Amino acid sequence: MIIEAVIIAASGAVNRFRGSGLVEGFGKGGAAIMFGGLALWLFWPNWPWAVAAGICYLFWAIWGWGRWFDLERLPEDWNRTDGDISTFDMIINTLGLGNDYLALFIRHAWGMVPAGLLLGWFCGPAWLQVIPAFAVAAVGCYEIGWRITDKRPIEVAEVLVGLVWGILLVSVFHLCEV
Repeated sequence: MIIEAVIIAASGAVNRFRGSGLVEGFGKGGAAIMFGGLALWLFWPNWPWAVAAGICYLFWAIWGWGRWFDLERLPEDWNRTDGDISTFDMIINTLGLGNDYLALFIRHAWGMVPAGLLLGWFCGPAWLQVIPAFAVAAVGCYEIGWRITDKRPIEVAEVLVGLVWGILLVSVFHLCEV
């Protein structure tokens, strides 16, 4: 159980590190490698699961969500230096019907599609529930971050979402035949 606790805590740190932008050039790919390394530690010698975990984390991380993580607490143009909006952001904005909670849910659900499909295929169809469950948890993490502090809510949320990733990793290890 100690290794599982370390994996969960380290996942929180990795996700915060990913979101911090502290190391120029490290970014999302480096965080995915670190997350895959945590998975390798847990799943050894079944390394393909560790690689899959890193790839799923990377797919989740590459899509933006800076337009919605404030959950309607900041002005719409906050932190925007240009008027450009990506096609992805426009699609999520449209599907989210102007609601940051719904948009953030859709964005996180989209990011979890590869993980959900992989788990659904190899671990059983019930694992498809990972997609909406993770999205709900992620939105909840951002809400908790905002309720705990208005000075550093995103940092709190990034750690919490990383903990959710770690819990998912440990759950797959214990509940799925890997």
